[in-house]
Amino acid sequence: MIVNHMAHNMRYRAELDGVRAVAVLAVVFYHAKLSLLGYELFKGGFFGVDIFFVLSGFLITSIIFSDLAKNHFSIRDFFLRRAKRILPALILVLLISSFFAYIFLLPDNLAVYAKTLLSSLFFISNFYFFCEDTYISDSSDYKPLLHTWSLSVEWQFYIIFPFLCIIAFKHFKHKKLKFVIFLLVSSLLLAQFLSSWQPNFSFYLLPTRMWELLAGSAVAILLMDCKDNLNKIYYKVMPSVGLLLILFSILFVDDKVLHPSIITVLPILGTCIVIYFSRQRDIATSLLSLKPVIFIGAISYSIYLWHQPLFVFYRVKMGSINVQVSIVLILLCVALAIASFYLIEKPFRKRHLAAWKWAVMSISMLILTIFAGLAIFKNGFSDSASERLSPLAIKRYEDFKTPEFRRLESATEGRNYLSGNATPLCINRDPSDACRFGDESWVVIGDSYAGSFEYALQTELAARGKGIISLTYEQCSFVSDNLWFGTAPECAEINRRRWNVIKAFTDKKTFLISANYAQFKDTKMVDNPSHSIGSVLTASNVLVWTSLADNINKLLSMGHRVVMVYPIPTVRTDVKREYFRLLNVSNGNVGKVYDKSTKGYNAAISLSEKLDTYIKPNPNLIIINPVDSLCEGHSCLIINKSGGLYNQGSHLSNAGAKLVLGRIIFEEPKTDPH
Repeated sequence: MIVNHMAHNMRYRAELDGVRAVAVLAVVFYHAKLSLLGYELFKGGFFGVDIFFVLSGFLITSIIFSDLAKNHFSIRDFFLRRAKRILPALILVLLISSFFAYIFLLPDNLAVYAKTLLSSLFFISNFYFFCEDTYISDSSDYKPLLHTWSLSVEWQFYIIFPFLCIIAFKHFKHKKLKFVIFLLVSSLLLAQFLSSWQPNFSFYLLPTRMWELLAGSAVAILLMDCKDNLNKIYYKVMPSVGLLLILFSILFVDDKVLHPSIITVLPILGTCIVIYFSRQRDIATSLLSLKPVIFIGAISYSIYLWHQPLFVFYRVKMGSINVQVSIVLILLCVALAIASFYLIEKPFRKRHLAAWKWAVMSISMLILTIFAGLAIFKNGFSDSASERLSPLAIKRYEDFKTPEFRRLESATEGRNYLSGNATPLCINRDPSDACRFGDESWVVIGDSYAGSFEYALQTELAARGKGIISLTYEQCSFVSDNLWFGTAPECAEINRRRWNVIKAFTDKKTFLISANYAQFKDTKMVDNPSHSIGSVLTASNVLVWTSLADNINKLLSMGHRVVMVYPIPTVRTDVKREYFRLLNVSNGNVGKVYDKSTKGYNAAISLSEKLDTYIKPNPNLIIINPVDSLCEGHSCLIINKSGGLYNQGSHLSNAGAKLVLGRIIFEEPKTDPH
């Protein structure tokens, strides 16, 4: 993604290496989460990737059109040059990352790593991350190869762009710029549209990223074809304007903005301005051409490759990263980059690469492919986990290898609502095909937060000859049938079908209701009266809470008992990883660990107070507030002697579910008193 394409047949421009240095440091500092007095210093550092795209588009276009003009452009030579620049350092980082992944990662995480490894090797990792189930995927802080998505985007651009250049050169020779601008604007408009509707598509895939590369192409064409008749003052002033636009974006625009979108034009335009106008010794060009800055730019590709695995594996092994550790890791990253630049990158860039070097790359790729395939096939080498995990960790791993809300299965398969495929999983089924156990005296209903209680509850009830009906569905809280959440517009229909099941009950049930109440602020509506998803309509906050209360009151009026679970304190720590890290470093002697932040506690209290205004007391209504069992003062437990209390974001683990449900459910008599 940030390969330093030495522009053959082009004048070397030192200031562009300077721009690379700014871009790579922005990305690294952003991922290091550097802050000062609580203020994040590089909140827009992710724009560094966009800057690299512009530089790549500029240099590749300059090279291709230069060769076409001389009538000696070769597709084969083009791809060989790209391979020699990209593959050697990438393969080295993948080999070393895979070694540490095998040592440090839990089997399920290793299996996921193996999938990202394969997709990175074949430059399709952007598709992998786009298709990834974000509901259960790891945080970006724990994905060693997440950064390879940009390499994949760039490689895919390389596949199609030479042919676009040939078409433009032959058929739009005097309209090349218009041709490129048409493609650029089309891609930008698509990115703007999809960034709010399909943000993952917009972020990861080439159609919505191509405009950034084409922006560099447009500058290359301007420099080749347009006459230089501007006043010299522009060349003195404009590079500084461009650099300021880049720095403003990196320092002041945060990752809450839609991206890529019109906002992304700021750093893209800034980069284009620097490329076009930095021809003289102005202030910005002089700063970007300082030798230390140029050097960082020259090794920027290696820095980029090393930084993500370094940060991730440190977090996995040692826990959170503070400022001091970040600085040490950044310096280590630069040291590794220097070594790989001189020992790997430069030797492999020679015009005529020795056959043995191609053989080394090919064999290395084969080894990585075999390793990845075996890791996937063997579920992260779970059969040899004893070599990497303590006996207690292996025992506890059974409770963590699957998110708790996807743990309950039925011997009788039912239909997944969306796909229609048969599945043993209880969550996400068509309510008419709900899992049913034992005497069906309990009903668990709600989203995945409710689903996190199912396995623990059913295990306990089964010992009493009782059982549950599962009416859980990810993202679908138990509200009215014209509302939906997140990325699940089917929630409206799910709730309608839930009521069809409930109305068919002939006996009184106990309903356990829980939800991710934080998502209520982003509720959407279906288009009444057609009951279909048209334009996205936002529901009022009052409507959502009222509909939840109405559903509870309706159940109570039907004679059912309701166990209402109030908001669960959210956590930012990856509790599963932290718990297993502590297990390995403490010989299994893990005590209480509290969340370092009080934000989860405060949010839970605020939402609980909100619920109190809507939920009225009733003899058949039991309130369980997780804050009572999880928190002491303003500090909330994330780990106790029973294990990690969360698994997958802020979803409770098996131990967490048991702790929250506590004596109200698990200390009831084992047999009916009658």
